[in-house]
Amino acid sequence: MTANQRITVDPDRCGGRPCIRNLRVRVKDVLDLLAAGASREEILADYPYLEDEDITAVLEFAARGADHPILRSKTSIEIDEDLVEEVRGILGTGSMRATIEAAFGEVVRVRARREEIEALTDPRGTDLDDPEVMAAAWHE
Repeated sequence: MTANQRITVDPDRCGGRPCIRNLRVRVKDVLDLLAAGASREEILADYPYLEDEDITAVLEFAARGADHPILRSKTSIEIDEDLVEEVRGILGTGSMRATIEAAFGEVVRVRARREEIEALTDPRGTDLDDPEVMAAAWHE
């Protein structure tokens, strides 16, 4: 059995969280034990139905989860200073959390306004994807 096969996910077991070999031992449980300083031998003694390869599989699974792809762009994008200022005006200059919250708030506001416009427009076929129609409706 490979390390990949040892880690299983079943929506009916442990809330769909990754487990070891369909047992009710979550990957997180073993990681927590290791993080707390438990040795492999201690874990295997406490959980006799686990195998040493299960602990290796847990570590490999966690390592894969912590990794991320590195994306490389083949083109460069020139950033217009006006665009930077416009984005700063929308997002502000606060912390990252505040910036993200402001961006989400703006998206929610725009979506809500679009829904209002859709509710007010003629149901017989106003083209809401037409920028001129949307601009006119936005400023009403």
